[in-house]
Amino acid sequence: MNVQEYINRHLFEDLNCDNLSHVACMSMYHFRRVFKDVIGENVGDYIQRLRLEYIAFKLISTNTRISELLEQINFQNKHTLSRAFKKHFQMSIPAFRKAYSNVAYENKIIKQLEYSIKRIKEIKVAYLKFERTHRNKQAYSTLWKQIMEFAKKYNLTDKGFKYVSISLDSLDITEIDKCRFLIGITVPYSMEIPKGFSVLNIQTGLYSVFNIKGRYHELNRIYRDIYLDWLPNSKYSLREQMTFEIYTNTPDKASMEELVTEIYLPIEVKQKIK
Repeated sequence: MNVQEYINRHLFEDLNCDNLSHVACMSMYHFRRVFKDVIGENVGDYIQRLRLEYIAFKLISTNTRISELLEQINFQNKHTLSRAFKKHFQMSIPAFRKAYSNVAYENKIIKQLEYSIKRIKEIKVAYLKFERTHRNKQAYSTLWKQIMEFAKKYNLTDKGFKYVSISLDSLDITEIDKCRFLIGITVPYSMEIPKGFSVLNIQTGLYSVFNIKGRYHELNRIYRDIYLDWLPNSKYSLREQMTFEIYTNTPDKASMEELVTEIYLPIEVKQKIK
């Protein structure tokens, strides 16, 4: 099992190096050294950062009170969280939330986003991880080339399967060189995935689906509009942090202005405050 995936699934549980080294099938000493070489951070710093960034994301995408959030994530206590949060983000929790509220107010959507609400079935994705290569366009192109060759070999796009990108972080919160992305293609459940690819099942559930037409570099602005304007003013709240994109066409078959991207946001109906 991939250690990072294990951490993602058990982020607020007891994640000590002894347990994680067993997951990685390494000695604790070897695990610590390899983890830092591959990820660029000590394992403890990495886990703490992911926890704080998850909390930060909840602060700007929901109206959850800190006390309620602490209960949900099982963090030590409010004072410990406040100190750690301020050290990492250089501002207090109330200041952080207010700063993003001001951004939302100042950047209201000019044109109405087109979206629909859908309940989707579970989707199987074969993917490659894109991490710590944000400045290396060649590495990014190489990964996509591998995915497209894989798709072509099995005629996946001809059978209706789509290219996918899954974001595990928010660019407004996580430093760009530490953002984690999975890029891949949807595949049949019966398909045996070749060596070198990993598998992720996107869970069934309710999603808001935004249809965006145009160049990919405009998507970051769209995400800000969704999280800081559409979501707070909708009747929905976010179920989890992971969103994904499906590309209905690709640059090799359409002009940049004609590219169509579907953004899937996992949602649930807000509970009414009594």
